Amino acid sequence: QRRLPLPSRQRERRGGPLMSSIREMASSCILGISLLVGTALPSLPVVATRECSPSMAFCDSSLDETTRVRDLIRRLTNPEKLFQLTNHGAGIRRLGIPAFEYWTEALHGVAHSQGVKFGGDYPFATSFPQVTTSAASFDRHMWRRIGSAVSTEVRAFHNAGRAGLTVWTPNINVVRDPRWGRSQETPGEDPYVASVYAVEYVRGLQKGDDRRYAKVAATCKHYTAYDMDSWNGTDRHHYDAIVHPIDLAETFLPPFQACVEVADAQSIMCAYNA
Repeated sequence: QRRLPLPSRQRERRGGPLMSSIREMASSCILGISLLVGTALPSLPVVATRECSPSMAFCDSSLDETTRVRDLIRRLTNPEKLFQLTNHGAGIRRLGIPAFEYWTEALHGVAHSQGVKFGGDYPFATSFPQVTTSAASFDRHMWRRIGSAVSTEVRAFHNAGRAGLTVWTPNINVVRDPRWGRSQETPGEDPYVASVYAVEYVRGLQKGDDRRYAKVAATCKHYTAYDMDSWNGTDRHHYDAIVHPIDLAETFLPPFQACVEVADAQSIMCAYNA
């Protein structure tokens, strides 16, 4: 089995099972992103309201992220938590938490989606070639540069209140049939290429000048074994992907393992068949 060449820092961090890594990451990500990166739409506040006081630990930017997220979760009621489990996170006025739209598409450029609003001084964004095309270059440095350019434009849109900072990209599903319409979104049929692409694109998206913060929160999708939308009377909402453990280990899981353990992606999107 081929393995990604990992930097020494990442070698030290590896070792835990993939699902444990995903669960640990998700526990702080879902609620923490709305606190730490801001909001999405022009009609919503870009910063926390005056109710968010440094006397509450999650409002104190001098504290570490884990402390702030745990404090926030502790203060939420169960209904308030439930309302955070959709792409549109409802605001919590009593805590000074603004609403947040998670749905920002950026597979090969900032794209129209529920969290992105084009218009005015922001009529368009740079559109790079579809992923299946740029992946065919086998140029990992270019993949990272594209990711960096895209996240810079996401930040620009966010500064104008026209986009959130969670991007639903990259799509790293391994293609098994070229007739799948969404295959153009992916790096293709090779799990090694998909893994390397995931690492470089996610790092390009997330790494900025300030190491304390991610430029955006990348979302590796769709976990896992998803490569069918509608065929022979079956659609993606109503099928069960039954995959042999060897195929999971050798083909479908490596790109997601690379996303979590090597690239430190901030979120994972599950597939409907998961």
